[in-house]
Amino acid sequence: MKNHLRIRGFTLIEIALVIAIIGIIAAGIIASIGGVKDSQDFVADQQKLKDIKSALLEHVTREKHMPCPDTTGDGIENRVGAFCTATEGFLPHATLRTHAVNSFSQPFFYAVNRFANLEVIPQNALHSASYFTSAGACDPNETINQEDPPCFNLQTRPIQGQPGDGNFNICNERVQTCLNDTTELAARDIPAVVVSFGKNSQQTWGNAINGIPDCPSTLQAQERQNCRNLDGLFHQAQQSSNLNDFFDDSLIWVSSLEIKRQIPNLQLVLAEAPAGGEPETPDPETPTPEDPPPPFGLDPFPDIKPNNYNSIQDCSGLLGCLLGFLVNTVDFLIGTSLSSILPSSWQNTDSAKINGQTDNNSNHIMVRGDLNSATSGPFWNRVTIDTNLQEGNNSLVILRDLNSNVFSGSGNDYYHIERNLNANITAAGGNNEVYVKGNVINNPTIQTGNGSDLVFINGNLDGQIITGGGDDEVRIYGTLSNRASINGGSGNNTLYLNMPQEDYSTVESQISNFNRIYFNDGTSIIN
Repeated sequence: MKNHLRIRGFTLIEIALVIAIIGIIAAGIIASIGGVKDSQDFVADQQKLKDIKSALLEHVTREKHMPCPDTTGDGIENRVGAFCTATEGFLPHATLRTHAVNSFSQPFFYAVNRFANLEVIPQNALHSASYFTSAGACDPNETINQEDPPCFNLQTRPIQGQPGDGNFNICNERVQTCLNDTTELAARDIPAVVVSFGKNSQQTWGNAINGIPDCPSTLQAQERQNCRNLDGLFHQAQQSSNLNDFFDDSLIWVSSLEIKRQIPNLQLVLAEAPAGGEPETPDPETPTPEDPPPPFGLDPFPDIKPNNYNSIQDCSGLLGCLLGFLVNTVDFLIGTSLSSILPSSWQNTDSAKINGQTDNNSNHIMVRGDLNSATSGPFWNRVTIDTNLQEGNNSLVILRDLNSNVFSGSGNDYYHIERNLNANITAAGGNNEVYVKGNVINNPTIQTGNGSDLVFINGNLDGQIITGGGDDEVRIYGTLSNRASINGGSGNNTLYLNMPQEDYSTVESQISNFNRIYFNDGTSIIN
């Protein structure tokens, strides 16, 4: 009897099941390989960032200042004179002689103190912006050589009890959100941060303009915060490849203490030896105790910024017009400045004359007398004409009183009034500066928009100051009238009052929205 063996083949279901299993295993292998590659890229980024930090500190040793961001993409820091062109941009890798791109062939992002692109604040050796000033002894007309000290010194903020303005805080890895609470911070008051945007760097940068990344809304919240830094916070979160909370940014920062350590004659007094022991090494993120700073009132009211001003003036009376014409003609023909000795009343001008000279480019105007409001229309329906500087980075210098309301659009605008302010100033977005050497009288309003603004009143304040979003600084060296008010708006704002802290209760109700308030007795309060 023969045995017939039946060889049974695989059914279609079994074959499909085997193929599915093989597919799952292959997908796992591929994902594992991708994860290993991502991990390798992350480790490589970490090493590059360490190299960049070393290059930043070597630059301080060599040049006696921190570099500015690169806004053109050529790897060279961008400055206007001694000051930064911008406070965010590409890492200036060519200036630093370090890595140009991260492990994903994309640029590194570099952010510095948010006042470093102004002209007056970085000249103040006590301000954190001075770390980025390439001027010997904070004088923009001097360049640093090997014998000169840097602009910053041991008292430069932050120091213990005196935090720095315009710096950054770094959230630690243990929190998803960060509210500047000490327990949530890995570091605070950091002048400079470098970020690698990781695997999605190309998406994050997008069509960057002037070194500012696109920061699309599709980014996870913490990654978006790292590239569009609006509140001074950077995140060092846990790495995650989940689509809902994807995060693979890497960052390093440079503290003020690390910067100071690069200058030997500063380093000698950073730490004193305890009795019977070796000198202590302070933690890099913990400011070292220093002597109390001098009263802020010792900072002088600044001179007029040098610029190529267009001098605009009217004449007064037949004799004034004739003499003014002759003197200005002599100035034009032989290059003298005799017009500066004309009586101020012969050199006043009005808003209509100014408006005829401005456009949407940058306008730089000097009025040698008062700036008054022009009027238009018949006597029974006269209309006051305000001064309009329009768009652009404008400068307006008034050598006597400002009596006309002034408006300026977006841009970094500069106002300097040598005597009294008797009218409103309204400056839209941008980093604006307003200086009044005399008094603010008759209750006008100084209002600035979003941006890091500085308002400096050397005399008394009888009016309103309203600063918008951004990190703003207000200085009042005179007294406040009963109807005066100061509102810092949103942002990390600082106020300086020329009074002892014990008198603050007399004006406290007139002041709002300031994170820090300094007094002339060397004390301060933090709100």
